[in-house]
Amino acid sequence: VPKEEDFIYPIFRALSATVVWKGYRPIDFSKPGVLKKASNLLIGQTINVDHETALGNGIGVVKSVAWQDSYTADGILVPPGINAKFMIDGKSNPRIARAIQSEPPIVHSNSVSVKFTWSPSHKETNDNDFFNKLGTRDAKGELYRLVVDEIISFSETSLVAHGADPFAQI
Repeated sequence: VPKEEDFIYPIFRALSATVVWKGYRPIDFSKPGVLKKASNLLIGQTINVDHETALGNGIGVVKSVAWQDSYTADGILVPPGINAKFMIDGKSNPRIARAIQSEPPIVHSNSVSVKFTWSPSHKETNDNDFFNKLGTRDAKGELYRLVVDEIISFSETSLVAHGADPFAQI
């Protein structure tokens, strides 16, 4: 039976109210209120490594969440977002626990799997044109992206080398 002292409780930024993009499918989570409203959906989600969701690969669970307003750190404006208190089984995963707790942390980034409804950033385009232009910029420099209207669920969160949200770190 796991004991309280078997766990570590690091706090990670789970997801920021910004455009997350790993080069081909930009997703805009910055619509006011959408991300904050969905914060509690993260509680109880399994924590995996590298989005490997097979049974037995979970290393912990999201214990609690807190909304954090935007702030400036080292001259960089960090957007608002969801911070998550992780509960990671350090006894079963000592190497990962040590990597998170090292200074500086060896494991420092997080990524979430999100199910959401969305609207196109450019409503004047038809579906084919929009998807062909997704990830490019229009003549005014505005990015073609998916704008999140509502978050339906989070299916898991994972420790990763570097996630699409550059602010989702310990």
